[in-house]
Amino acid sequence: NHVFAQSNKTVSTPAINNIFQKAQLNHQPPLYRGRRLKIYYVTQVSTAPPKFLIFVNNPDLMRTSYLNYLENQIRKRYRFTGTPIRLELRRRGK
Repeated sequence: NHVFAQSNKTVSTPAINNIFQKAQLNHQPPLYRGRRLKIYYVTQVSTAPPKFLIFVNNPDLMRTSYLNYLENQIRKRYRFTGTPIRLELRRRGK
């Protein structure tokens, strides 16, 4: 089944980070209360459905519209047809 195969697809950490770096170059995160979100790195932590953990400076700075933009960048490159993509934000540890 095609949808099952899509939901079990894995993306390497370097590949997903490359997508996010290009996405930020094309459209940087918006300012929120005078501060800008910084994305440090991204990794896929599970499949079925695919879940990506995004390490950032402050999760509160992420706007829904920018999160949707990032999801669309993943879909543009890897499709994930018929399956949800989960994006979880986590503050990077010191």
